[in-house]
Amino acid sequence: MQALIERLEYQQDGRLINKATSDYADKYTNNWGYRRVTWDRGKLGRVREYAHRLVWVMHNGGIPDGMMVDHINLDKSDNRIENLRLVNKSGNAQNAKWKGYCFDKRAGKWRAEIKLDGKVTWLGLHETESQARQAYLNAKRELHEFASETVLK
Repeated sequence: MQALIERLEYQQDGRLINKATSDYADKYTNNWGYRRVTWDRGKLGRVREYAHRLVWVMHNGGIPDGMMVDHINLDKSDNRIENLRLVNKSGNAQNAKWKGYCFDKRAGKWRAEIKLDGKVTWLGLHETESQARQAYLNAKRELHEFASETVLK
């Protein structure tokens, strides 16, 4: 990864420039919306790396085992260093867009629950979607230290 980083220049908007060509090195986006950098190593083949990981390493050094680089504002293409943070797998899952509530046909009410460290906490059945959503958001604010404000809206 270090050899690839040496070929790149970080821009204030979070984009990566190929120093040799002055073109965007992170112009490719995968199916999930993450920017990728591809580097052809000749006979050794191609290397593909996520741009957000490269930006993190450029500014902070390595990524410790068990940690992931998370996009604070949930925009997977926004690789500005101030939008990136290290989290563990559980912390990364806290920004999932799953809303934490749904209509329970058997009960005829709205069910709310929240997951933390693989454990599901039941938040009850509610008469309205709004009540179930509020129960979920209150629990999320209390339990998920990495919850993005975007998710909490």
